[in-house]
Amino acid sequence: MDTKIETLHQIFDKMSYGENLEDTTEASEWVQSTEIQDKTNDVDDVLKGIKQSTEKVQKQHLIRLAQEIQGKSNVIAQIEIIQRGVLSKDTKKSTDIIAQYLFYYANFIKRSNEKEKKGESKGLNVAVFEDDSPLWLLALAIIPSIVSGYTILIQTGIKFARVVKYILELAKKVGIPEEFFVLVPSCNCSVSSNDTELQLYLNNERVGIIILFLDLLNPKYKGVNKLNKKILVFSSYKTSVIVFDDADTDSAVENIIEAAWGYQGMNPWSVDTVIIQENVFNKVEVKLRRKLEILKIGYGNDRNADISYPTNSKIFKNLTKQVNKAKSLGITVYQKEISTNSDFTPTLIIGSKVSTNNVIETLENSFAIALVPFRFIDEAVNLANNSRQGLGVSVWCENIGLVNEVARKLNVNNVWINSHGLLSPEVPLIPFKDSGLGFFGSKFGIAEYAKISPPIQRGPFELPDAYKNVEVVKNAINLGKRASSIWNKKTFLDKSLVFLQIEKLIDENKSKIISKVPDAWLVNLLQTIEEGVSVIPGIGGTLSINGFNVTSSKEPKGVLVIETRTDIDTHCWKLIIAALLEGNSVILLNESAATESLYQDISKQFPACVLSVFPYSLDAVKTCSLHKELDGYFSNESNIIFSLLPLSESKIFGFTSDDWEHNFRKVILVKNVWSNIGLSFQCNL
Repeated sequence: MDTKIETLHQIFDKMSYGENLEDTTEASEWVQSTEIQDKTNDVDDVLKGIKQSTEKVQKQHLIRLAQEIQGKSNVIAQIEIIQRGVLSKDTKKSTDIIAQYLFYYANFIKRSNEKEKKGESKGLNVAVFEDDSPLWLLALAIIPSIVSGYTILIQTGIKFARVVKYILELAKKVGIPEEFFVLVPSCNCSVSSNDTELQLYLNNERVGIIILFLDLLNPKYKGVNKLNKKILVFSSYKTSVIVFDDADTDSAVENIIEAAWGYQGMNPWSVDTVIIQENVFNKVEVKLRRKLEILKIGYGNDRNADISYPTNSKIFKNLTKQVNKAKSLGITVYQKEISTNSDFTPTLIIGSKVSTNNVIETLENSFAIALVPFRFIDEAVNLANNSRQGLGVSVWCENIGLVNEVARKLNVNNVWINSHGLLSPEVPLIPFKDSGLGFFGSKFGIAEYAKISPPIQRGPFELPDAYKNVEVVKNAINLGKRASSIWNKKTFLDKSLVFLQIEKLIDENKSKIISKVPDAWLVNLLQTIEEGVSVIPGIGGTLSINGFNVTSSKEPKGVLVIETRTDIDTHCWKLIIAALLEGNSVILLNESAATESLYQDISKQFPACVLSVFPYSLDAVKTCSLHKELDGYFSNESNIIFSLLPLSESKIFGFTSDDWEHNFRKVILVKNVWSNIGLSFQCNL
């Protein structure tokens, strides 16, 4: 950039415009007249008293609510200023996102005549939010729940509850029956595994799906899923930014600062690590320092503020702890000087992370970002992948070939090219790793709320005092990871040829096979194989959204275990076929003697460790449940082993289904690559 132009930029950046505060009068009056009571100790009574509506949510309800939220965005922003100190501009981004999701999901509701406007409620869902959740997260759980016909109980922290209550009042105003919503403000999300609200939801038979916007690795969330309920999880961890030497560093720096400290760092794609190519490291560091020097920090009502002071006191303690540790290790620390009495200041930890061990470590939010240099592409990718978060990483680079290579190697749901933190209702959010479980947004997000047949309940029976590790199963999971990566590289044609070979095997040995299994069952298996190869859904493709091309592609989950119990009619070959066609490796825990030899013969048609068959036993189930590399475990029956594990470990358990789309959705991850195509496509010629 020309020196004179850069000097002019610095002059304009440093100009002061005087005090300019938001008027919060309208919201203040509403806040003062509205009571929010802590219902921490009343959850059981609340659950008993819920009355589910017989009305249906109509298309016009969602459209009117979206318009109402847009029209009342100023009031909503004022409430957030008062309650959580969030800048108006950040809240208005959230209200825009909520409105987009409402308009999008309105398309999934068919127009109803008067007779069709009533119907039985599908049941009760529960969504649990932390007090520092961004407002727009409400859209990911509440909207698909009510569109699918569920009543939804919304548990939030006390501060967050106020703005949620206001939005629910708008929903009632536009005609959505108030029975669809139950708000439970809570001062204390959970302390122990026995008497928490979370455990009450898990134990309550009325509750269907539980949607958790929580960090399940936090020791305070120790609930166990005794009833094997369906759990959807969306956890917020800090993400990374990778900056290559040909990047537009000015744009990168602007986005890094907004991603790190905008919205008080509450967004699930907030940044704590910037990975910078070595030959531009100093350049990016200097630009970040200069930008921070002129960054305007204010309270929530400051119109001139670029970012607002966080209201969570833990952040200050975490920041002090991290800075002291960095200095003790000899790591350079830069902190912006501020003129207020606040303990918070944007902080750069330069040259290294405070924790540099090889074990992934979850650092508590401190609002500091680490600047880490790299030399080689794989080094940058490994640094970004060495994290529990799997929601997204942004890559700043002008080399298309390099971008494609890095995007392919990153183990995350979203790769933002020369941008950061983009989302759209049309694009599925499927958090990888510990960032979550399930589909959020898009048509696949609403499919998560489809009713499925209840699982078979067995028991009660006594569990053994001790378990034996089943080494062959343990080894199969270990080997399955590599087998899946190789198998996934095969073309669809190559995979389908294996299934043709299986059909041939069955036809040639039919007389032998039907001596052990019914002829009708075998005919159904062959039909299922033929269907599977022909019905594989087209998940993926490219969308154009606000100047970006979003290319979505499927990836296998990895290693999956599927139970095939004594009753062969319950064996879910739709799930097995879907898993294998999508590139997973599959382990069958088979309890049926009638199918043992057939399944072993089928497994031999695949490359080694792609399909493995082992006898079902509680020892085998326990071995699977404790294996950290396992990506999914499925059964048509409730599972006592998984029901006793903490949620962070039991979340991989799921039930089989007779629906093809449901099964295909359960065995894949989706990666979205966002690339800027400019705004010229919007021009009218």
